[in-house]
Amino acid sequence: MKITVGLGTIDDYLSYVEAGADEFFCGYVPYEWMENGGLTHPLNRREVLYYNVQIGSESEMEILTELVRQKKKPVIVALNGLFYAPHQYPMIAKLIKRLFSIGFSSFIVGDLALLVFLKQTI
Repeated sequence: MKITVGLGTIDDYLSYVEAGADEFFCGYVPYEWMENGGLTHPLNRREVLYYNVQIGSESEMEILTELVRQKKKPVIVALNGLFYAPHQYPMIAKLIKRLFSIGFSSFIVGDLALLVFLKQTI
């Protein structure tokens, strides 16, 4: 059996690893997304403010990458909005490229049209 845990904050990663978690998923919503209507057009179905339900800065994602390297327990990034407007696809592709460059390689994607766009552009 594999135990998969949702991360709302990077502070929980080590505690969950010690408790026996095998892998994680997390939402990441950068400032640029929130600045461009993030609450109206969710990136990962958890766009709420003032609650620890997702990671909100690239620096935290970099720290999380280092924790993953140390503990060998993978984190998958959720980009699982049901659909996005086509003008948002380039911003999402840029986000995935940045996350890939800092060490993330697995993503949960819910919009099939986004997958087609990503296959053509990345």
